[in-house]
Amino acid sequence: MAASTRKCRFGVLCVLLVFLRSVKASDEFDDLSTVPIEHTFNAGVSWKKRGSIVVQSLKTNSAQYKSDAPMSTEDKYELQDLATNDGVYRIRVPTKVGSNDFSSFVSTISRACAIYESRLSDEITLSVDNTGNILSMTLLPLSPHCHRKSVKMSTLDYFNTTIEISETINGPVPDTQSHIRKMEQETAQKTQEATQDNRSFLQKYWMYLIPVFIFLMLAQNAPEGS
Repeated sequence: MAASTRKCRFGVLCVLLVFLRSVKASDEFDDLSTVPIEHTFNAGVSWKKRGSIVVQSLKTNSAQYKSDAPMSTEDKYELQDLATNDGVYRIRVPTKVGSNDFSSFVSTISRACAIYESRLSDEITLSVDNTGNILSMTLLPLSPHCHRKSVKMSTLDYFNTTIEISETINGPVPDTQSHIRKMEQETAQKTQEATQDNRSFLQKYWMYLIPVFIFLMLAQNAPEGS
């Protein structure tokens, strides 16, 4: 009897542990999605798939970069030519995370020579709102300055990219409705006070004016020597 009770307790404990792990895993990766990255070497005339950003959780701002394939020989020489001519390297991502809607993008640029001399090592920062939409992005090469150095083509196979996610927090919204209600109440109070007593000046202060009037009449009718 005691052995069966212990087994039951251990069984309930194991089920509870499995449940807590599943809840934690579900909470951590409930926002799991992939954001494709494209780049161009010809000022946006044509775009090519560069890789993907795997967003593990927007709650913890956890994401990593994934290379789908190594850089082709053609892409390496295009990057080299762009760096030699001090051109601009561009990347872009769709604005909606976890969606197949590719109608709008956010993009950023960097000097091609910095990407080239950094041997494809860079850092991408995504700025997202509380719904996961990408508002902006920045690209920072490992070596942001260009020294006109030649780089071996064998070091340009894969991008070594670090992903950072910055969530934009909405600031406090002014309570305009309370201010409007307060102004309306003050206006109504002033209007009510004005309508409560709309008598003329004589009607309001006749009791003060009569003694003054009597005094003036008596003063005019009094003899000159008195």
